Amino acid sequence: MDAHRQPPLKIMGATLLGTAIEWYDYGIYIFAAAVVFPQVFFPELSPHMGVLLSYITLAIAGITRPVGAVLFGHIGDRVGRKRALIISLVTMTIATVSIGLLPGYATAGAIAIVLLFVARSVQSLAVGGEWGGATLYAVEAAPPGLRAIYGSFPQIGNGLGLLGSTGMFTLLTIPKWDHLLVEWTWRIPFLFAGLLGILGIWLRIKLEESPIFQAAVAEEVEKEDEKLPIIELMRTDWKMVLKATGAFLITIAGLYIISSYVNARGVTVLGFTDHQLSQSGMMVSLTIIVVVPLAAWAADVWSTRLVTLIGLVLHMVVAFPMLFFVEYATTWGLWLGQFIGTVASSIAYAVIGTYVSGWFHARTRQSGISLAYQLAGVFSMAVPALSQWLDTSSGGHWQPVAAFFFIMAAISTLCVYFHSKGDLIDADIAAQKLEDDKRAAQAAGAGQPTDLN
Repeated sequence: MDAHRQPPLKIMGATLLGTAIEWYDYGIYIFAAAVVFPQVFFPELSPHMGVLLSYITLAIAGITRPVGAVLFGHIGDRVGRKRALIISLVTMTIATVSIGLLPGYATAGAIAIVLLFVARSVQSLAVGGEWGGATLYAVEAAPPGLRAIYGSFPQIGNGLGLLGSTGMFTLLTIPKWDHLLVEWTWRIPFLFAGLLGILGIWLRIKLEESPIFQAAVAEEVEKEDEKLPIIELMRTDWKMVLKATGAFLITIAGLYIISSYVNARGVTVLGFTDHQLSQSGMMVSLTIIVVVPLAAWAADVWSTRLVTLIGLVLHMVVAFPMLFFVEYATTWGLWLGQFIGTVASSIAYAVIGTYVSGWFHARTRQSGISLAYQLAGVFSMAVPALSQWLDTSSGGHWQPVAAFFFIMAAISTLCVYFHSKGDLIDADIAAQKLEDDKRAAQAAGAGQPTDLN
């Protein structure tokens, strides 16, 4: 059976849940890094330095993301998209659960920090292959006219993952239980990821392989000088990788500022409670879940490139108003600031994966999209620490962070605006249809039944 003939809900569940777990992991880690880890792993430092070092562990561990992109890109481009999806999710699940089992500084001293770094590094390695593999599979499996909708499945998982993480911490920070958060309840969300991982792995095992990947493999079978995907990619398309990296930049880094920077500043400067921040985080998640499918629908109706550009330009428009509203230090200001930032983020994030997938050839597509996304992700992992440094070094002002947000959005906008190469997935689908029609004609001429499954 061709992948595009699989039930839409089957494809949606397998690609959405994996990305949901990825962003659930991110959400619980970034919240814990702002609120819990400074006390659990860096108790001898000031609150500001504890938050900064917690974010630094996140940034340094993120270096393994492009390594994961190369590793899982190779598996996806040579062994199969499905196999890469399964292995990445298994690895990510094990790493996330292990964080929930780590001893704190009071128990193991500096070893606890080392173990946190190792677990996060393995988690980032798996993340390196997760988003690119899930988005690419959904796009390649989509029927005509619904590519942006299918490509948005993993991006909806983003919102669901953040909703799950913020919802979990909202429960754990209610006044009745919040005194237990640092002691032990922070571990519950990390351990719960194990159950989500098992479900996601089972769904991915049930998938069929992508037909576009199968066609690409058939073209390569007779070649004796087959190169590694990453080598071929760097030889022929390295400029495209850089352009795609820039395109992805604000869609990843921007969300880190919208969530992690605002959370950290909200706790240390503006006086918000952990519970207020987690409630606002749930609003952010719901906004993603609602806006992403609407943006994807608009892209299928009009143009994926147009909707992508609209979302990127909106990042520049909201850069300063977003943080200005948060500075009111009221609940409505916090919600409004994060809401307008999240709307811009969701519009661009909904469709940019679908759009950029078409920039690369099928034989190196997963390597290309994964590497570009994760190179942007490596820089983005440093954004919470950079934002904290800009804030602190400017005497506690938010304006440098807003300017930083604006500059990243401008870079992404320019990378997409000046891309002129056609959509290569369209060419792959057209070639596959031509081959199917040829087989059908040959079978009809020979008086044989046609089987295109």
